Amino acid sequence: MINARNPVVLHVLVATLAVLFGTGCGGLKRDNPVDPLVTGGASLKKQLIGTWTRQSGAQAQDFVFTIGRGVQRVDYTDVSGGSVNRLGSWPTTRVHTFQGIYELVGDELTMTFNDANSNDPAESLRPPAASQVVNITIRRNTLTTEEAGSILQFVHLQP
Repeated sequence: MINARNPVVLHVLVATLAVLFGTGCGGLKRDNPVDPLVTGGASLKKQLIGTWTRQSGAQAQDFVFTIGRGVQRVDYTDVSGGSVNRLGSWPTTRVHTFQGIYELVGDELTMTFNDANSNDPAESLRPPAASQVVNITIRRNTLTTEEAGSILQFVHLQP
């Protein structure tokens, strides 16, 4: 039994607890992507499933990832240069849709598209010849992709 009235023992006990909680447990911030309270205990692969979206002025982009490793990329462009309307149709909004598969190894996401369509009747669209490879992180509702120094952020749409 520890004698709490002994000041030396009390100081050693307080110092030991400070060391354990200060260095042994790590930071207390809840933004660590592998922290089960941040991710709900889900792996990066499980967090990726769903629709991710971003918009930047006259352009917008959506990614839809499915459990069976399917991926769809939809690129929207407002032809006049105004703010894009995802519900718009040709000739005001150009929509490019790419279908394919993805593979996630660690934080490296590889997307290979094998089909492409455009809502512009005069345009013959082909899928990209090479796979798109990006590094990803997911923190709460934000998917961040990094490719050749370019960083893009997407917001997860809730069902």
